[in-house]
Amino acid sequence: MSRSINAFVLLGAILMLAGCGYGLAARTIPGNQTIAIPIFANKTLRPNLEACVTSKLVEQFARAGGGRVVNHDKAELELTGAILSYSESASAYTAGDKVALYQVTMTVEASLRQLSTGNVLWKGTLRAVQDYPTSNDLALKLNAQDAALRELCRKLAEGIERESGNHF
Repeated sequence: MSRSINAFVLLGAILMLAGCGYGLAARTIPGNQTIAIPIFANKTLRPNLEACVTSKLVEQFARAGGGRVVNHDKAELELTGAILSYSESASAYTAGDKVALYQVTMTVEASLRQLSTGNVLWKGTLRAVQDYPTSNDLALKLNAQDAALRELCRKLAEGIERESGNHF
């Protein structure tokens, strides 16, 4: 009796997950193609943005494409780009007219190219925005700012992977 109840519960869980649109499939680069992701250019005055964006891109493509990110000399595709802009501004205030939230915005241009032919498969510009709370404690404010920057880079990497994946 308990065996049939367990089977029923398992079947119900599977149907619920299927009905909610959850899945375990990951999109891979077609034909097991390999991709190189050199460090992006940074056209802003904010240092180290290129390292953040590039590392999140490598993580995203490795995760989504099954680890097919390789060195340039072994790659079939190349994803290049530049950080075009970065800004930070106050986005919310307290009742006492003090800044409660800051907002960081970054714009990135990227292109995906087939190395054997030189053909550009995709080119686009993406923008992401992220808020973070302020604090009177400078260390807490800087930690929140760093966390917001990492989230901003992750959002951009996901967007680039999603957008460029529709074109190869």
